[in-house]
Amino acid sequence: MSGTTIAVIGSNGAIGAAVVEDLLANGVQVLGFDRGDTPRDSRIVHHALDFADLDAGTAAFRAVVEDHRDTLSGLVIASGLYPARHMADETPQTLADLLLVNTVAPAVLVEAYVAGILGTASAAPRPQSIVVTSSLAARKARIGSGAYSASKTALERLMTTTALEHLGTGIRINCVQPGYVSSRSEINPIPADYEEMIARRSGGLVVPADLVGIYRWLLSDASALVNGECLAIDGGLHIGRTDDSAWVDDGHR
Repeated sequence: MSGTTIAVIGSNGAIGAAVVEDLLANGVQVLGFDRGDTPRDSRIVHHALDFADLDAGTAAFRAVVEDHRDTLSGLVIASGLYPARHMADETPQTLADLLLVNTVAPAVLVEAYVAGILGTASAAPRPQSIVVTSSLAARKARIGSGAYSASKTALERLMTTTALEHLGTGIRINCVQPGYVSSRSEINPIPADYEEMIARRSGGLVVPADLVGIYRWLLSDASALVNGECLAIDGGLHIGRTDDSAWVDDGHR
């Protein structure tokens, strides 16, 4: 991967910044995209991207991709919102705002990236890997996460369909499904007692740095045969809970 260029949307966020740091450490040039004009890491080439005007933002993003199509080898989308609300408290506006950030924007930006890379060609000039951040919440219903879960479930279906539509072009698209990640986000503040509960249940908290190896692998040629997948990164929590069993003799455990 050294000597290539990767675009990272959400480069100022917790997961995005961790991915950026890891890529830089591995000799990759990073094009960062996030709100505002100030990058979290001054070593990247930063571009302001605001989903509030998605049409203009998408056009500007595609133009950057076209300018760097000879060196770009991948895209990471690490932007997103994680609100906790009962469905009774959702409104048309809160649902629309969440779906814009978590579902619509990633979908159109991925297509803009593909269009910028392909141009009028039928195949990419070099192999491309797109890694989109979903969530373990896409796998199951949970009180307080209905809208969030739906936004990530829809995102995954859009991404797997997009991967299918571009099969054979040299462009791969995969999603990662982190479990709960302690990000200390100001945009998505999480109560301390909730994190304490998660830590007790799972044996510790996952931090963004724990995830970067998976992103790097998916971006690399080592995962060349992986396409259209949604990979859980949660230490096995999606398998089930050890304190939830049938009426068996505990002596056999």
